[in-house]
Parts: sequence; C-alpha cells; structure tokens
Amino acid sequence: LAGQLNRDGEALARGIMITDTFPKTHAVSFEVGGVEVKIGGMAKGAGMIEPNMATMLAFVTTDAEAEAGFLRETLVWAVERSFNCISVDACMSTNDTVILMAKGASGAKIVAGTKEAETFRAGVLEVCRELAKMIAGDGEGAAKLVSIKVSGAKSFEEGRTIAKTVANYLLLKVALYGEQYNWGRLVAAIGAAPVKTDPQTMSVTMAGVKVWDKGEPQKYDKAAAVKALETEEIVLEVELGMGEATAEAWTCDIGTEYIEENVAYEGPAPVEKGG
Repeated sequence: LAGQLNRDGEALARGIMITDTFPKTHAVSFEVGGVEVKIGGMAKGAGMIEPNMATMLAFVTTDAEAEAGFLRETLVWAVERSFNCISVDACMSTNDTVILMAKGASGAKIVAGTKEAETFRAGVLEVCRELAKMIAGDGEGAAKLVSIKVSGAKSFEEGRTIAKTVANYLLLKVALYGEQYNWGRLVAAIGAAPVKTDPQTMSVTMAGVKVWDKGEPQKYDKAAAVKALETEEIVLEVELGMGEATAEAWTCDIGTEYIEENVAYEGPAPVEKGG
C-alpha cells in the first residue's frame, strides 16, 4: 500500500466512495497580492445523510496560510450553510467528518478581518456547497436533485428549518420520483415545519410554476407543470414574506431504487459467542 502512494486526487476521491455513483470534487481559485490561492475539496456520501451530515466524509484543502482558529470558524460557518443543509433519507449514522487543511505552499497568508479573508470564506463555502449538492443529487437510487430555496424568513435558522422540513417530507419526495405534480404536498411540508408561517403572506413556486400567492392558489398549465418535473434538478421556492433572511437545502427524490439498494444490504454478521 505504501508503494502505491501518489498525488492522484481523483484516485483518492474514488477510494472513499461506497455507494456513490461518481467521485465528488470541486475547486476554486483567487488571487491574494498577485499570488494565486487554491481551495479544493472532495467528499463521499449517498445514503444515511442527515441530520448534520451523517454518513459522509469531506476533505477541503488550501495552499494558503491561515491560523487554525480562523480556519475552524470559517469551516463551521460554511458547513452550517452546506453539509448541514442536505438530506437523502433523514437517517443518521456514526460516521461524519469534514476537515479543512491549510498547507501554506502558495506563500499567501489569509488574515481574519481582511477583504482577502472574506474572499477565502466565500471560496470555502462554494466548495462545501457544491460538494453537498453532489451528495444530495447522488442519493441512493435518486434520479433528481431537489433544491429548496426559502426567502423572506425572519432568520437564517428559521428559513433552514423550513427548507429541511420540505427536504425530509417523504410524500413529496415520492411524488417527485413519480413526476407527480402534487403541489399540495409541498405546501403541507411547509406547514409541517416547527416555524410559524402565514399563508396570507406566502408565495410558493414549484419547478418554475407559481402555485400559491398570498393566500390564493394560482392557475397554471398542468401539462407544462408535469413536464417541468422531468428535469434532473427540481427547484422549489418559498417566499415567506416575514423577514429578510434566506436559506437553502438540498435533497433528492425517493423511489423503488432506494428500497432495492437498501434491502440488498444485509448488515453486520452476528458476533460469535466469546468473540
């Protein structure tokens, strides 16, 4: 094994895969004082995703130099807006890790509180968000990535709570798998969130079609709406009309492929007596 060590990033990304269907990587770059700084990451995860990451691994690296405290604060902030905003099946396990490592090889130093620090934070967030979306879209047996965008919330936390409640609403996820345009399930999911909302100030758009606006259901072309569900990414938008905060969450459809894949998994063998 030691003799096989190399710098092949794709091999590493493939090496951590389990039920993933493709290696998940993303990278960004920007300049600090004329020096190019890179941030790159890789992740794995396809099942037992949520709450708070669950069965996933992610490794983010940068060739910039930065203090550990700043890196930790940046990573926590980014994870709250990325990996902690995804769900495949609302199941948790014992294994979840996200690491941000800075080597300093570029010679560029990131100092907290500077313009460069904000650019660096934005870069870490982009890498984490793109990896998180790949995990959600590659859910076991999934055919569609579902993006839930909430605006007009009182706070980021309340907006994310609503978005993740929608992401975990099984009846909606099954309907999307069957390309069934049942917007009632989306509205029911919003109402199921443990956050106070007002239908009279709310607007709801499902796959580009506005279905609810400030207390009134809207007329729409049902055939065109059903056709809109055939895409690989479905966007669900909720404008709450209660504040200025926004939040997003990402999930996938759930169908027979997910059941078949998990039925085939036998689990750990029984422990022999005295073993």
